[in-house]
Amino acid sequence: MSEPHSQRYFTDSRDHWWHADYLGLVGRRAGLSGCVQVLEVGAGQGHFARALAPHLGAGFVYTMLDREARSLAVAEGRGAEFLSHSGLTGHFVATVGAAEALPFADGGFDLVCCQTLLIHVADRQRVFAEMVRVCKPGGLLLVVEPNNRAGLQFQAAFGPGADVEAHLQEARLKMRCVAGKAALGEGWNDAGVHLPRLFAGLESVAYANNDRAWVLAPPYADPQQASTLADLRRDVAEGVYGWRRAEAARFYAAGGGAALDFEADYAAALQVQATQLAQMEAGEFIALVAFAGLIATGRKPLEEGA
Repeated sequence: MSEPHSQRYFTDSRDHWWHADYLGLVGRRAGLSGCVQVLEVGAGQGHFARALAPHLGAGFVYTMLDREARSLAVAEGRGAEFLSHSGLTGHFVATVGAAEALPFADGGFDLVCCQTLLIHVADRQRVFAEMVRVCKPGGLLLVVEPNNRAGLQFQAAFGPGADVEAHLQEARLKMRCVAGKAALGEGWNDAGVHLPRLFAGLESVAYANNDRAWVLAPPYADPQQASTLADLRRDVAEGVYGWRRAEAARFYAAGGGAALDFEADYAAALQVQATQLAQMEAGEFIALVAFAGLIATGRKPLEEGA
């Protein structure tokens, strides 16, 4: 593949994942305003960094780590532009590195966070242990991961007269691909549901869910809806559903599916997607679904004698 899977999803729609006031509420509950030395693991193009920055302590140093230098170059540019208009005192630093072996000393950060990272790693426990290692004793861990199976909620938007068999094929495609991706050691897309396993050894642990509902209603004019429509048009034009065809076929086979079933299921999912686009272009598609961004926060225990 010429680019990582996630690269396809670094679109404008990601800028609308959070209500700023709700992220501020999460920050007040967790104590983000006391965090100045910050590390985000798997920062991508910096969407979460820019969302989180207004809730951090003055003069923050926000280190954005990712293994993709191309993404970090975008993150740096957008971060500088964001800071120039925000009035915030702080700056972003980009570092190329691997989540499994963070290139930092023990206990250097007030806050270590990630968003939609753990769904893409083979060993979530190892990555989280690295995040804990570089966090200061008493420092904060903040993790946001999805239950991507929640995306099947969109099936309800087609109403009671929808093509049941096509939607069952769509669901089977997603479930086999998710299972196959995990079987291949490339991450589990529903990993958010197991965050309590990771946070069990921390203190002051709290869980929440992103309050952002995802709405589509004509004329689809606000920025969130317009960006969603743009993404859908691209996917239909390119014949891509979730994963590019070759990637999806590889995952589907690893998830126990037969090649002929994959072709039928992928075609059915593409048709569902095309139907949604046609209904949106006609101003007829309406959906209101939950956005499953599962949030966990917790404090690293103080070391003895600290």
